[in-house]
Amino acid sequence: MSLTISHAGGFNAKKILGVYSVIQFGAHSITEPGYAAFDSTAAIQAAIDAAITEGGGIVFLPIGQYRITDTLKLGYGDTWANLIFRGAGKGYSISSGTVIEASAFGDRPAINIQGARGITLEDFDIKGKNVAPNVASATLDSTLANWITAGCSNTQYSPYAGIAIDAYLNAAPADPYPNDPYGRVCASSGITIRNVNVSRFVVGICVAPHGGTDQDPGAITIQDTRMSYNTFGYSCGSGQARGTVMIDSHVIGAWASITTKRHGNQDGNCPAIHTAVLILTWKLFELGDWGSNNTKSLENIHAESFGWIGEFGYGNTGALPTQFAGCHVTIDAAYLEPYMFVAGSPLVFTACDFRGAYTSPYVFNWLSINSTTFIGCRFNIFPDTINAFIGLINQCYQYQKYNFIGCEVDLIGITDSGIGLGININNDFSEVDTSAARRLIVPWTQRVSLWSNTNCFTAYKIKNTPFVYSAAVADVDITGTSIGAILTFTATDPMEFVMGDIICWKVSTRDGLFMAYHVPAFRVTGNVAGAVTAVSLIASFDATYDPVTLVLVIPRFLNAAQSTGDTHSNTTIDNVTTIANFKIGDYIQGDADIPAGTRIINIVGTTITLNKAAIDTNVGITLYNSLLTAL
Repeated sequence: MSLTISHAGGFNAKKILGVYSVIQFGAHSITEPGYAAFDSTAAIQAAIDAAITEGGGIVFLPIGQYRITDTLKLGYGDTWANLIFRGAGKGYSISSGTVIEASAFGDRPAINIQGARGITLEDFDIKGKNVAPNVASATLDSTLANWITAGCSNTQYSPYAGIAIDAYLNAAPADPYPNDPYGRVCASSGITIRNVNVSRFVVGICVAPHGGTDQDPGAITIQDTRMSYNTFGYSCGSGQARGTVMIDSHVIGAWASITTKRHGNQDGNCPAIHTAVLILTWKLFELGDWGSNNTKSLENIHAESFGWIGEFGYGNTGALPTQFAGCHVTIDAAYLEPYMFVAGSPLVFTACDFRGAYTSPYVFNWLSINSTTFIGCRFNIFPDTINAFIGLINQCYQYQKYNFIGCEVDLIGITDSGIGLGININNDFSEVDTSAARRLIVPWTQRVSLWSNTNCFTAYKIKNTPFVYSAAVADVDITGTSIGAILTFTATDPMEFVMGDIICWKVSTRDGLFMAYHVPAFRVTGNVAGAVTAVSLIASFDATYDPVTLVLVIPRFLNAAQSTGDTHSNTTIDNVTTIANFKIGDYIQGDADIPAGTRIINIVGTTITLNKAAIDTNVGITLYNSLLTAL
């Protein structure tokens, strides 16, 4: 039995079901014997041109490594290209995917989509010759010039890019790309870049770096794409580039992950970014101040190991807000600048987590000329952070620059926290007499919600921890496996702990690369009247947690200074020494004469009035302020 297939016209072996293999057009992988220096530029371009001529199709690059020596031009001026440029997979070796090698030049894009619609690039690696600094080292290089290899262009209108969209305009720019025609309308749209790895270029993906104001690209989707070790991960030079979205993508090892102010004739548009990872980058964002069209939406971003959060329209107070939502920011101390970002546009952080180990000491070192709002965010506040935190709170009162709305703040290592209540009426902040402010003792595990509006604020005045006791793990024996574990020190006197001290401990992990704090609240038990001289302390934490190093932070109320006074079987204590140790509203304890839960309701001279009567009449009983009860 035989089967005969008839068709009209000649049979085109190069086109099978709309698939145009570059091999059929003469391309060769440089891993093939005898083709180590083979230039596949013309063959790949021929496959692209053939597909577009036929009304669209799939240009396929099989597994291999293909060397190009000039720009691959996709859909030049074609209103509807309907082209899929597809490799055999994104891989780190030629045995597992398709690699386009573009190291023969450094003054033009490796791929450019010009004035076309309906183009998809997917499933391949493209590599240039730009070598970024060793960003895996202990510090990030902040000098831009060190991120650009000699022979690689970073000029305003012709950067060395892995993938460019609308690189040219009607009239040639001042520093044009070589070897390419102009006169093309810049209006690409419906562009998808998916499952692509772009590495070792000055710009990984560059939109509209031209020098004109022609029509602008739109509807650009960057999905499941990795921009690795480029000077800039993504750059846009068009403020009208609308509908640009980055989804499930990564920028790793860059001087700036996202920039809109380096290339092209105007500040460009930042893509809406969803579920991205930005890591080992000097600046996360370098966003211009072009104004109303420069809207930025950044959601579910995980960022760590960076120097700056970035710049946001600095110098322009009229720009629309930059919106951060559900982001997780981990700051590593080794990479930090003195301040974290500068901003002109309003910034709004919603449900963002800033509790990374090193985040808190630096997260408030920010500079803004517009408002910054935190809604439902989470912070760790340490003693060395509190002054910066209070500074922002005060700016919120006075200038309405910083707003904390429903935020969860873990106060870690801070127990002597006098609360001053302030009322804001018609934006005029009135601070109460802080010398008579009520004390609020905040347990270490308690979170505080901060609410800010035009009517009422809560101002914090919090002391720093007086001193720290450090001990090697070998010098501390932790016994017990549940709450109530015992710490036994080799020293005969750990550090004159007194009844009422609250202690935290922190540990180093991951070989010191990152720091993690484990800070449960636990309190010393012992003689009410004096120091704890025993070597064992009862601690309320789980001893099953195995620390690498141990540091005890011992905050003491007024350095644990004690007082004495005379009780009279009523609600007064007179002849109180060191009366400055106490404020109205404080909890007070003393020997067995003072009932539990007793508080101070008035102070006149050296006489204290209590809310509960003393049990007995005695002279010279020991008194101290209790740190064990929250107000």
